[in-house]
Amino acid sequence: MILLALVLLGAGGGILLAGLSGRRTVEAAPVTGVDLHHRRLADGILQRLGGPALRRAARMARTATPAHRAATLRQRLDNAGSLRSVEEHLSVKAIAAGGGLLLALAWAIGTDPAPVRLLLAAMAGAGLGFLAPDVLLSRRGEERQRAIGLALPDALDLLALTVQAGLGLEQGIAEVTAELDGPLRDELDRMRKEQQLGRSRRDALEALHTRNASQDLRDFVEALLHAERLGASVGDTLKVQARELRRRRRARAREQAGKAPVKLLFPLVLGIFPAMFVVILGPGAMRIAQALLSR
Repeated sequence: MILLALVLLGAGGGILLAGLSGRRTVEAAPVTGVDLHHRRLADGILQRLGGPALRRAARMARTATPAHRAATLRQRLDNAGSLRSVEEHLSVKAIAAGGGLLLALAWAIGTDPAPVRLLLAAMAGAGLGFLAPDVLLSRRGEERQRAIGLALPDALDLLALTVQAGLGLEQGIAEVTAELDGPLRDELDRMRKEQQLGRSRRDALEALHTRNASQDLRDFVEALLHAERLGASVGDTLKVQARELRRRRRARAREQAGKAPVKLLFPLVLGIFPAMFVVILGPGAMRIAQALLSR
């Protein structure tokens, strides 16, 4: 089991380092091209010898993952705004599983080194470590998409004003991203840069729709695509969408306020009421008990 944990740690760390080094190589390469042969010769001997093996391990990890599972994982990474690839996330899961396995074995050996206890602890530690990155990724994605939905109505108001003032949609998005902060700014700025690199507006909007799970943002993108297809005014579409999103936000606030009494019921019953009963009925119960015992 210790050997298995070390293998998971080594393989996961190697795949992660291979992905990060490959990303640095792409980011460092200029747009006009680079002589990769001289770049590889400039690398260290360990990187030149171990790089192909690590890249092959990353491809094997991707091949072993079902296509639908890889697509779902890619969508979750996009929702969370993560720049990791699927292979890098799988390597993080392998590292977490190996670390959880080692920690669980150390705890079991220190408390009770029985074989059954060691086996159960190893399974629990490896399972929790393997699932922890997915749980954290899902939570981060939900928080990010919620932040996008909250910031979208104000951004649409500002975007509608810029478009009605005479700016194009791309110039309006540039003005909006200069004023915003947070995940919505990152998504709009990414869409604008994709268009600057030669991508059509429709493709950039569809990519924005694909990599986000916020229903408000998806409705906004679909409205823009529909307006572009029918030749409708973009400014009027933005005003209507901003008004609709504000109505939805007020409806969600009322819904959350309606759920508050139900959510408060369990803390009241389990935490506050017992303490109140002890304070109110405790002295009387003590006097009754003393009166009964004195007879």
